[in-house]
Amino acid sequence: MSEATRFRLVLPGPALSLAVAADGSTIVAGDRNGNLTVSDGEGALLWQRKLGEGIHGVAVSRDGQQIVCGSKDCQLRMFSRAGVLEWEQTLGKSVWSLAMDPGSSFLATGTGDSVAFYTDSGILVWEYETARAIVGVSVSRAGSRIIACGDEQLFCLDGEGALLWQKKRGDSLWDAAISEDGGRVFLGGWDRKVHCLDGSGEERWEYLTDGYVRAVCPTADGGVLAASHDGCIYRLSPAGDALAVRRPGGELTSVGCSASLALAVAGTGTDVVAYQMDASDSVAPQAPAPTPAAAPEVDNLFGFGMFGDIEPDTSGLGDYEPGTATPPVTGTAGEGGEFREFAAEMVKEDVRNYLRLGNVAWRGGRFARAAVHYERATQIAPDEPRGWHNLAVCRYYLARKSNPDDIEGAVRQAYEPLRSANRSDTQYGPALETLEYFAELLKLEGDSE
Repeated sequence: MSEATRFRLVLPGPALSLAVAADGSTIVAGDRNGNLTVSDGEGALLWQRKLGEGIHGVAVSRDGQQIVCGSKDCQLRMFSRAGVLEWEQTLGKSVWSLAMDPGSSFLATGTGDSVAFYTDSGILVWEYETARAIVGVSVSRAGSRIIACGDEQLFCLDGEGALLWQKKRGDSLWDAAISEDGGRVFLGGWDRKVHCLDGSGEERWEYLTDGYVRAVCPTADGGVLAASHDGCIYRLSPAGDALAVRRPGGELTSVGCSASLALAVAGTGTDVVAYQMDASDSVAPQAPAPTPAAAPEVDNLFGFGMFGDIEPDTSGLGDYEPGTATPPVTGTAGEGGEFREFAAEMVKEDVRNYLRLGNVAWRGGRFARAAVHYERATQIAPDEPRGWHNLAVCRYYLARKSNPDDIEGAVRQAYEPLRSANRSDTQYGPALETLEYFAELLKLEGDSE
């Protein structure tokens, strides 16, 4: 089968969410600028509506006649295919993910701290508190099972809102989806793998890509379509084998398909790229070679258009690896020296060790561990600005990893440590540069709304 695109649909802003009607008649896209775009199955624009803030969740009924969207402005809306607003609900919480059950009878939203379940008329049935942002949510047939993910946590709820099981994964998740019959759960996340679990949450198989997996969409044959940061859409079989790969390129943010897979779409930048993926490639595709563990590619985690390029200040410390001898203390307690001078020098060197340990953890992509070391450095020597600055950078990235689209919240997490880094009489350059970066980031975020 050719990799030629069927068409490209250009959005007014960067794509955040996609949905395709099972019959292939309708494509729905939400973008970062708050635009809802609806086209037919050939990419011809039906209508477009500016709704306010970023649209992080969209869903469409099997026949394309009902379209639902949830956005950062705390609104849940349903439109007809013709663009008529059928109802609107103010939730009081930003919507970070959205799903509709296959029968179009129920809706589920992921918010900043909960999973909520609604009828198709927008009436709240129940809400389950998660204490974390839910960035992926999915509903099985008749609303019998709801799967949701946030951070490393995976939740499975029944149709009454009772927790059936909860699993802690090895790394943060981007998306979670459940098959129509509830027998399979598909996951994508920072470990660069597509995972398939059974209905009880036990691992069945995994497939390694060459980038974090941003979005997953179950297919009618029991397999899954997955969008990876390596720029590829993967069609995987029920057994986890690659049947077809398409390469729209760029940073893929969303994916969707019709039941027949004659129409498969992915969001990349401001484009929705469409392919035909209803047949296997003539030669079985291979996943890109994984990055060697010894040289993790941080850019695969924090790429263009998402996170940015601020990083800890590692200057003036030299190299240090865990397990090596502690760097020598430069002070002495002997002739001419006072014990307090010796103790002060010991503390100074201890701070350097924690900064070095934090730098090692950072280079290995272990940001939570790096934050622990940097925070310890601030406790030992509050006047050392590098500890505060590096802690701020870690908190920013961890917050974005937990909820990638909440830029303002991530900056708030970093602000106080940055203020501490600049409390000395002499302004600390790296902290000032990071503050300028955040100010520009917030300006860009404000301009897009």
